[in-house]
Amino acid sequence: MILFEAREVDYALFDDPPNDPINNIDVPATPIPTRTEKALITSTLATTGKACEEAKIKYAKDNKTVTSHLSTRMIDNMFDISINQKSLKEIWDTLLKHC
Repeated sequence: MILFEAREVDYALFDDPPNDPINNIDVPATPIPTRTEKALITSTLATTGKACEEAKIKYAKDNKTVTSHLSTRMIDNMFDISINQKSLKEIWDTLLKHC
């Protein structure tokens, strides 16, 4: 755990993967946005989309790093329990339940 904290990847143990920004946008009350609203929405999507993609890439990289590190240091029966999990958070939660 100390190694993960030092490398600042320990968040992958506890956090879910980042969500798409398109799911977090409020729908305007009027069905047709004004020109200003369209520009604001486009600008927000562009910056949020870029930041979200960078966050997804970082999370995927950190998730693989920590998962491989944990996998190489697990005893066989713990490895067998956690091998079917898809994300590091699921692996961590499974290990906590069995320990």
